[in-house]
Amino acid sequence: AGGNGTESGVYAKTKTAQNDLRKSVEDDFEKYIDYDEDGKVIFKEGADEIANNNKNSNFAKLYAMSNNKKGYQLFVYDVDGSQDKIGLYLYRSERNSLSQQATLKQISEELKNNFVDNNGVFGMFLPNEQRYISDPSPFSMSGENEVYFDKTNTNYSGWLAHEIYGHAWFDFNGLDYRHGNSKLDIECNKSFKNATKKH
Repeated sequence: AGGNGTESGVYAKTKTAQNDLRKSVEDDFEKYIDYDEDGKVIFKEGADEIANNNKNSNFAKLYAMSNNKKGYQLFVYDVDGSQDKIGLYLYRSERNSLSQQATLKQISEELKNNFVDNNGVFGMFLPNEQRYISDPSPFSMSGENEVYFDKTNTNYSGWLAHEIYGHAWFDFNGLDYRHGNSKLDIECNKSFKNATKKH
């Protein structure tokens, strides 16, 4: 279990984050998602069959992550991308650490300046620790796996899906969750479409 003593699974603590997390799955499957008093994702009757019959869906991924037995936790936070600051470690070692408090908009501007092909950041997955020592990438200050998404963006459900069912899903499965991995990019794009398409 994670740092706050709760069990494996996916958590959304606020009502808005809970509603938005529901919208990150396919429209037909939203009704199967519920939450316990700790904000942990739980499922209504029939969800297991839906997940088994739709293995490539966002819903099936959420079902697998929510019911995992390997101690993996994911916490989902909705933020105002231009107002709310996120705390993250950019680098940490025994000798020094570099941390940052920044909004998604500030992080986005920083990335735009450094990467020509970056169109902006409307969500972010932060693993609970540095996964790649030789090639550091940001990780959470809380010691938890976290997803942040900009609730003010018109496509927030797609960006939330991109973060959870792309980045966090790859991390959950022990794969490289960082962009630059073509399989990840395909998964992120597919997840975005699954969340935003209408049936």
